[in-house]
Amino acid sequence: MLDYSLVASSGISLENISGIYYLHKLILDAKKMDQDVKDAGRDSHVENIVRHRKNHEFRNYKLPTQRMWIYETRPASAIRFRATISHGKRPGEIKNPSGLRNDEFDRGDLAGRVQFGYEILKLERLAQPISLEELKKNGWLKGPPQKYCFVMPAFDKVLQARELELVFDATTARASGTTACKATQVKETVGKDEIGNDDGAGQSGGPTNCS
Repeated sequence: MLDYSLVASSGISLENISGIYYLHKLILDAKKMDQDVKDAGRDSHVENIVRHRKNHEFRNYKLPTQRMWIYETRPASAIRFRATISHGKRPGEIKNPSGLRNDEFDRGDLAGRVQFGYEILKLERLAQPISLEELKKNGWLKGPPQKYCFVMPAFDKVLQARELELVFDATTARASGTTACKATQVKETVGKDEIGNDDGAGQSGGPTNCS
């Protein structure tokens, strides 16, 4: 169910709810978790997701979302991925030790920092990434999103026209009893219901103004 308080705080009229999107920002440098670095060398936060080492994203609040666009900071400084996520799981509900920090979350070791774990069910890569320069040039964003923000209608049309390549689909793999299904040649155009979340695992909810 869509959280109308988030809509109201964004300044977008309720008549446009069906066209609401978010951008999701995953940090590549200072804000990535220390344990991620310890367990996975120097791979970035996003790279750990791509390699399926990190299969849950942790947040301190519940998200009204199923899909999210991922904005990466330097050196990428671009939107390259779209993720489909699960509902917010509580400590003790993940029950999957294969992902970074899953066991810590289930044990309650992250209490006070995060409340929900969102399983990354599917990851797709934009065939043509959208750079920060392009975002700013076209007026879609004034700068890198500091939290999450809404995708405006003009940018929505651009995203819908971009092709996506499947990186992995955990739901397909689970149904077949194999590991995460991976592919790079499967393409599709963007749907109409994608929304995402923010970059701060320990922060409270609410979008920032990115326009």
